[in-house]
Amino acid sequence: MITKSEMSCKRFLFGLFMESFSFAKFVKLMKLSRIQVDVLPDGRMTRADAARYLGHDKATLSKWQTQGKGPPSVKVGGRIFYFKTDLDRFVRGEPA
Repeated sequence: MITKSEMSCKRFLFGLFMESFSFAKFVKLMKLSRIQVDVLPDGRMTRADAARYLGHDKATLSKWQTQGKGPPSVKVGGRIFYFKTDLDRFVRGEPA
């Protein structure tokens, strides 16, 4: 149960927040952002696109690969690729 003083404190903090940000900015911050990645016709993505798709850095995917963690990858012509289906399985926590 929230006490009256806690409610007053929350209203005060919300008021400060609203003074420093416009409502439009608040709504914009609360919306989910969209990302754009390139997927090859066979479903592969480069490491950079896969990292962006997962919300991580390229270095994180590289580190996971050397540690044997993370989504499975394939090496084609000396470059590392990730299949979108494998990335989706990884996000859902399903085995590769």
